[in-house]
Amino acid sequence: MRRLEYVAVAMILATVIAIPTVWATVNHYQKVSIVVNEPKGYMIGELITLDASASKADELIWKIIPANNNFVVDGKVAHFSSTRAIDYTIIIVARRNSNLDCKVFTLPFPFGKKAKEKIILTPFELEVKSWLPEDTTGLERLAQSFKIVASTIDVFDNVDGVILATARANTLALGSNLENWKPFLQKFQNYLEANPPATVKDHGKIWNNLAAALEILSC
Repeated sequence: MRRLEYVAVAMILATVIAIPTVWATVNHYQKVSIVVNEPKGYMIGELITLDASASKADELIWKIIPANNNFVVDGKVAHFSSTRAIDYTIIIVARRNSNLDCKVFTLPFPFGKKAKEKIILTPFELEVKSWLPEDTTGLERLAQSFKIVASTIDVFDNVDGVILATARANTLALGSNLENWKPFLQKFQNYLEANPPATVKDHGKIWNNLAAALEILSC
């Protein structure tokens, strides 16, 4: 898909989210359709398959909100698993020749907050939990910061580059909350010194593990 087409898709997403009934009326006259199974909900750790292979489309673009690393797309089929007890929004944009269609639906967590008590934390997640400050404002932004650095780990030639990029990303992510999180970051540094990662890629794995732990603890 060309860049201009992606811009058009982005505009359609904004329109659909804001006024879905209008788009449904317009789509009635178009030769493109999205047919997808919509599960009533999911369980933590359960593998969900979203099958849109019956859609009349040359191409499908999938998006999940909030973002989740365990959302994998294979053409007209997507696979999904979550460790968080939250509702997700699934957006599918379809293209067929010059026509576009969009479908938006919710994938709910059926048991709500009660299921939060059933989440079994790993030893690492329990350790991360013990580092948390009393005021956890900025927790999700910090998780995103570590996730962003981990996702670009291949661009770093050495560990010093990873550390510098992480420090800058965390400073930007936490802003005025940085001082409150300094004890947490120091404890994470102590953890790294006690369990030193051997390579740049090993740093990426730990960064991802920390981001995942923070996301679970934010539920």
